[in-house]
Amino acid sequence: MVEPVSSDATDATAEAVVTSTLVQFGRTNVRVQRYPYTRTVDQVREILDGVTDGPAVVVFTFVSSDLSDAMVELGHARGLTVVDLLGPLMNLFADALHSRFLISPPAVRRRGPS
Repeated sequence: MVEPVSSDATDATAEAVVTSTLVQFGRTNVRVQRYPYTRTVDQVREILDGVTDGPAVVVFTFVSSDLSDAMVELGHARGLTVVDLLGPLMNLFADALHSRFLISPPAVRRRGPS
């Protein structure tokens, strides 16, 4: 089984959630394929076109609703299971905070001396 993990930033969040989930199953025959810095619908298509090894669960964390919509629509059109980890939570917070979220992913902050 191939597990594509994609993000419009580093994909650390998606990979951490997938890894934490897979640990619950012990040894699995799952290959996690990372696709960080996905910024265009063409890149989404390329990612999905690369899923050819049997069943797959596509997991992603996009801030952009355009990319999220493309991943879901194109993934479902290919018969894939697609999971948006970030979008539903962002929408809940937007409603609760009566605010809109940023459209672009935040800058990655590095720890350590500046």
